[in-house]
Amino acid sequence: MDETAHRLKICVGSVLRLIRAGILPATQLMLSAPWQVPVDALESEVVKIGVQNVIARRPAKLLAFYENKTLKLPGF
Repeated sequence: MDETAHRLKICVGSVLRLIRAGILPATQLMLSAPWQVPVDALESEVVKIGVQNVIARRPAKLLAFYENKTLKLPGF
């Protein structure tokens, strides 16, 4: 899941949400085992649309925070 989140540039929680919604195909060998996502599934149109929807839900201030990760000291 971590690698899937990294490749899709979304958080692990969003990856899990896409799996539960049936958008991102994934399997588990048994209950509580890590999810296995096929690499070729990441390039499908359905997954791309799902990821775009996740990104569209992000708050605008959060994006500004990530774009400006400069340390700001008071008085300078």
